[in-house]
Amino acid sequence: MLNLAAVRKDGAAPVFGTWKTGEATLDTLPSGWTVIDATDSPYSVVADDSTNAWSGITSAAAAAAAAGGGVVQLPTGTIRAYPTDGDVTLTSGKLHMDPGDTAATAFLDGSLSNVVVQGYIDGQGEPLTTLNMRLWHDEPGTNYLNELNTPSGDPNDDADIDNIRRYRFWNVADNVQNIQLRRLKIDGTAVPVNTGKEWQTLEGKRNQWDTSHKVLGANDVDTRNWLVEDVECLNWRAEMIYSGGLQVEKIKLVRANLRQANSSITSFSADSEYDGCTFSDAANALIENLCDRINDLESNQIAYGLLP
Repeated sequence: MLNLAAVRKDGAAPVFGTWKTGEATLDTLPSGWTVIDATDSPYSVVADDSTNAWSGITSAAAAAAAAGGGVVQLPTGTIRAYPTDGDVTLTSGKLHMDPGDTAATAFLDGSLSNVVVQGYIDGQGEPLTTLNMRLWHDEPGTNYLNELNTPSGDPNDDADIDNIRRYRFWNVADNVQNIQLRRLKIDGTAVPVNTGKEWQTLEGKRNQWDTSHKVLGANDVDTRNWLVEDVECLNWRAEMIYSGGLQVEKIKLVRANLRQANSSITSFSADSEYDGCTFSDAANALIENLCDRINDLESNQIAYGLLP
């Protein structure tokens, strides 16, 4: 536990519990890990910003984990991905899900350990692989999924909207370790339109802070060793890198360019490092964390201007 009361009162050094494990520096990939070319059959990922690569990428990630550890190598170009749950309908331009129906809550399976998803970068370190993450029926992230219910229990009654959500890119589960995103541009396609944070309301979730819409997220689980390297993320309605609680042991961000979020850019309590990162355009804090190690402070650009 952190002795935060003493810090606020006396300026004392905080006391860390056993969850703090030292430096967050991560080793290079084990030499025996499988490399999966996502363009090969049966994955058949095409970077034409048209063909849906959702199932191809998720299947490749599952195969990498099943092999005991692996790299999913994505091609250069723009890759479009969106969920295809049959229970989600598009009516009058709005996405709906009826009571009792189910739909994806995340792109990558949160139970997978020892998985790297990576693309390519140019000589200046700019990603040449873009993931264009869209919603059901190929809708942009600025739309949202209406989850409906029938409070009266009468199926003949018109359903009310019970919840608003999108989905997480990678929802990390308990005991997961060694996950990496490298050499990618990941566009959540939900361009921030409001800097308000009344996310408890349906209107707030539609246009402001939708906590279902994160890049890497974990809630109250024990997980370790996250690496985000040479990655650009933009247009997400919640925190991009997030953990709820004090459970993530190691997080490292290297040359990460994270911007345009309707909440904080990063929000976690973890043994973590930043090297050469750029954070900008957030409706809340850019860094909302405990226990960080910022290596070479001048190499990180933390732009404290908020979204207009």
